[in-house]
Amino acid sequence: MKLAIISPFPPYRGGISKETEVLYNSLKKKHSVTIYNFKRLYPQIIFPGKSQFLNNYKSPNSIRSIDSLNLLSWHRTAEIINKEKYDKIIFRFWHPFLSPIYSYIISRLKKKDSKIKIFCICDNVYPHEETFFDKILLKFFLKRVDKFLTMSSITTNQINQIYPGSNISEIFLPIKDVYGNKISKKIACQKLNIKYKFNILFFGLIRSYKGLDIALKAMKGLVDKNKKFHFIIAGESYENEDKYLSIIKKNRLENFVTWHNSYIDDDKIHVYFSASDLVLLPYKHATQSGVIPIAYNFNKPVVTSNLRGLKEYVDPTMNYLFDVGNHDDLVSLLTNIINTYDYKIIEKNIKNFKKKFSVKELNKKIENLISE
Repeated sequence: MKLAIISPFPPYRGGISKETEVLYNSLKKKHSVTIYNFKRLYPQIIFPGKSQFLNNYKSPNSIRSIDSLNLLSWHRTAEIINKEKYDKIIFRFWHPFLSPIYSYIISRLKKKDSKIKIFCICDNVYPHEETFFDKILLKFFLKRVDKFLTMSSITTNQINQIYPGSNISEIFLPIKDVYGNKISKKIACQKLNIKYKFNILFFGLIRSYKGLDIALKAMKGLVDKNKKFHFIIAGESYENEDKYLSIIKKNRLENFVTWHNSYIDDDKIHVYFSASDLVLLPYKHATQSGVIPIAYNFNKPVVTSNLRGLKEYVDPTMNYLFDVGNHDDLVSLLTNIINTYDYKIIEKNIKNFKKKFSVKELNKKIENLISE
């Protein structure tokens, strides 16, 4: 089958780009696959990070034809796709910002071939910071899609609320063995220049909804209980870092917290997870998280807010959940985990629980989606 995928792709960094790269490497074993990538994704003036691109990354070829601010580039991309006569077209969607771009391309494709099937892998529907125009933009795009694949029940419900009766399949984000092998905790701690203690990891880009402030307040509670631990923050801040530095300073956490305030490249990820005893996601709201599959790839337990979209990923035999936004509840949970921690038992439970999050399951869903 001849397939086209419209999505960010390396050298763009981030979870969407990485997920599409994994999907491409899987699909190309059976199909002819072409990636239509962005030559400009976010205008630099509104991008909160230091860079949108990976360092020194050699990726498979993609056609970087889409400029998010240039209508002519959308038209040219549609014309290229039309000439290639693909069997199926897959769009990767995560933000209403994409709706005008994708909608225009689809309209040109449908004008050329009214029977062409449009598929969408929908990671998110609404952005984390919603605006008045989101629903209008979303409805404009969603009605043009024949079939969806979502990563959580929340996303499925949001699509059906905006465009009832949509054809939707659902799957969990898969565990991907693409970040290197786990190394000994001792060596990992040495590489990160941190002490060998009970290490708690907060991983990923820092944004307000991820609740790092809640985590830091909980660390103060652990200090007050005289717990021996270290809190590792691994990720670039997409907001004013002083917000978090002031919490660290106010609560005298300098000796208990290490923050590597930069984007963590793929070849360094295994070091952070190898050095950690558990991974913490104190999110205030979310539909899913790409951090959890990474944690399970390294057989690390996850503590997360009791949010739909996250709690489905937590092994019920461990029940490492706390009330959303409640740092006192988080302190109690972490204290209990530290006091009773037995990694051999935890690792055994994770290895059994994570089987249902395999890449094979995702591939099966994708194949079913595009072959119907």
